[in-house]
Amino acid sequence: MSAFSMHYRIICIIGISGLVIAADQISKLLVMSTLYNPPQRITVLPGVDFIQVWNTGVSFGMLSSTSSWVVWMLISLTLVICCLMLVIMMQTTRLFTIISLSAVTGGGIGNAIDRLLYGAVLDFIDVHYREWHWPAFNIADCAITLGVVLLMIDSVKTYKLKHEN
Repeated sequence: MSAFSMHYRIICIIGISGLVIAADQISKLLVMSTLYNPPQRITVLPGVDFIQVWNTGVSFGMLSSTSSWVVWMLISLTLVICCLMLVIMMQTTRLFTIISLSAVTGGGIGNAIDRLLYGAVLDFIDVHYREWHWPAFNIADCAITLGVVLLMIDSVKTYKLKHEN
């Protein structure tokens, strides 16, 4: 591991995670200032609205609770997972893995900031078809999902390469 590659890794991790965190937090501030008073729905595209939903749980509202110990447990769990991903990112030489895990880390930290500041995560993207609505989500959730999908694609490609030889 050369000093340059470690330096490059750190720049990628901070750059991508920081970009995700900034986009997530700025978008949430804009939503809070625009949609909050009075609460409203803004149609962005047919089937896509901006709304304001406070999620006290995890994905799709699971483990929803307003209890402070649940909030702190979720923040702690997020930070532990982000630290584990940071260790993996510092050890790998695969740029694709670093990019993917940086997106997941940035998304996790973005949602953890919400929990720390508000006790819940602000979700505001509502995708729907007629009366069917996908659970609301935010930019951090998009980054987490994209990062996981990229990791899965990378895993399949790596598996195929190893087993073709």
